Amino acid sequence: MNRFLKSSLTPMMTSYIVNYGTAYEIREALSKHFDSTSTARILGFKSQLTNLRKESTTINQYLFQFKEIADKFAAICEPFSYKDHLGYFPEGLGPEYDAFITFVENMDDRVSIEDVESIVEP
Repeated sequence: MNRFLKSSLTPMMTSYIVNYGTAYEIREALSKHFDSTSTARILGFKSQLTNLRKESTTINQYLFQFKEIADKFAAICEPFSYKDHLGYFPEGLGPEYDAFITFVENMDDRVSIEDVESIVEP
């Protein structure tokens, strides 16, 4: 089994497991590697959201960029939560959107990014 596992990996991945003898040890080593990689990617995506600003772009361009980053979370099996949407989305908007943000935050139903997009589209 170990030979099969080692032969099915790329040379780079093999370097992570060269010192492990059992299938369990190999799995644990790979799991640890990919968990740390995923954590780094999540932190990188959160940093992108924190730094995302509407500035001179249109609101639709800002929404597209926001959704693009949010989709990256789903791609690594870390779905972007509703609270994350509410927490990050308004941060990049300027003060001219304060009334809009208040409106969205006070809506009775949960508002998706698609709902926000339909509200702000001309």
